[in-house]
Amino acid sequence: MERRKYIRSLAALILVLALLLPSAAVLPASAALAAPLYQQSTDAPSFTSVEEMQDYLLQCVDQRMQTVTFYMDPSLDKISAGEFCRLASLFFCSSNYSASTGRYELQITYYPGTRIADAYASGDLSGLTAEERQTLEKAQQVVQQAVSESKTNLILELKLHDWICANVSYTTADTDFTQLSDAPRALTAVGALLDGQANCQGYSDAFYLLGTMAGLHVDRMSGFAGEDRHMWNTIELDGRWLVVDVTGDDAPVSGDFANQVYVNYRYFNAGRDMIGDTLTWPELYEYRPIEQASNHTYYYYTPQGNSFDGFGAAFWDLDSMADFIYRRMRDDKQALTYTLAVGQTFDWDALSAEIKERAADYNRRTTWYIWVINMAGNTYCITLFTEF
Repeated sequence: MERRKYIRSLAALILVLALLLPSAAVLPASAALAAPLYQQSTDAPSFTSVEEMQDYLLQCVDQRMQTVTFYMDPSLDKISAGEFCRLASLFFCSSNYSASTGRYELQITYYPGTRIADAYASGDLSGLTAEERQTLEKAQQVVQQAVSESKTNLILELKLHDWICANVSYTTADTDFTQLSDAPRALTAVGALLDGQANCQGYSDAFYLLGTMAGLHVDRMSGFAGEDRHMWNTIELDGRWLVVDVTGDDAPVSGDFANQVYVNYRYFNAGRDMIGDTLTWPELYEYRPIEQASNHTYYYYTPQGNSFDGFGAAFWDLDSMADFIYRRMRDDKQALTYTLAVGQTFDWDALSAEIKERAADYNRRTTWYIWVINMAGNTYCITLFTEF
């Protein structure tokens, strides 16, 4: 009898405790097992747009981080490793991605030009490979020579730009490699400076390396030349970001004496207005804001007077251009002249006729060659006197 009373008392106590405790909801099995749509984690930042993620990635790149982890909303399209490279101008990137959580883990490899320039600035060369050290030695020689010949940063930039054009030849290279060990040297400053051969990435890496070592503020930018993927540089001058495409400037001209002409300067410190449709890019690739209008302090501008420290001159009418070219030959004994007619298009014959008019009074045998490039509503001219 006592045992029954004890059991009834214990059952009543359990019932009271059950009534006092909060009830627990029972979830359907499907809801209990479903993965979260967007996991925010304390171990890495989370983003809901590519723009936000890119800002963070660029900050990590500035700090030269080699492993970068973050979360993206899984409803967004997956970003490829190649696209990460273009969003932040990286040489190589491998990516581990979780579709259920949106977690990315990037392993970043920087361009050799970046690694070499960083080592040069820090004085610690221990992380460089043997070929990167050789590239640094070559770069030091080039930069020291350019600095000794330059009175201004503009001329220093010009000397480095022209050295690349004179000493590097364009070559195609495999850009579809999946293993870093398979990357051709031509994609880097190593190929440009040691082998004398590079594709657009190698040209850009070389200009970045030389310009950074010389104290200039240089970066890289991805986009398209026509329908082909392309890379060039950007440079900050007096707070303005402008385009420098050494590959495009080193495009060969045809005809006799063409081997004497190494550059054309169409993309030397150019704003959007002088690029036209030849260089284009998605908005996200422009993390350095490119100036809309070219500034003729840096683009096809020649100081007045007999001192020709610049690289070319801009004109707004054909008559003034022809007069300048003729006087450069007659008075300054300069055989090679680069000129730009802003907002005008004409052929080589039109310019030649204007020069011929002026040379008629010049009592000496005179011959010349003219190369003309029409682009974005402008006319770029290279005039070479072979007798004067």
